[in-house]
Amino acid sequence: MPEGEPISIGPAIVHPDISGGPAFVDDFEPIAIGPAIINDPIAPAPTKPVVQIIININEQGQVVGSPVVVKPEEGPAPVAVVDDAAEPVIVVDAPPAVIGNPVIPAPVITLPEDLN
Repeated sequence: MPEGEPISIGPAIVHPDISGGPAFVDDFEPIAIGPAIINDPIAPAPTKPVVQIIININEQGQVVGSPVVVKPEEGPAPVAVVDDAAEPVIVVDAPPAVIGNPVIPAPVITLPEDLN
């Protein structure tokens, strides 16, 4: 395995001769904006269509016996808004919940160091 340089971890030192400004290109080539002209086809064209649509026109379920009657739309009708008083909520007095005597745990007793 060839010996390499150790990886430096720390701030990068940028030499003053490196410019951070815009790059100057001596050989200017304009970008052509327009259609691309390709002489040879890249891939052969498919002979079958990608999507195939099948229409069953002789199916018995699709035959309409008579023309459809279109009903005219009904216009908007006025709406009467009646504010009713809210019904009062009936609260049933229930007997108080019976809670027994709570069981209080015994206090913790620490053992001396000799017994631990």
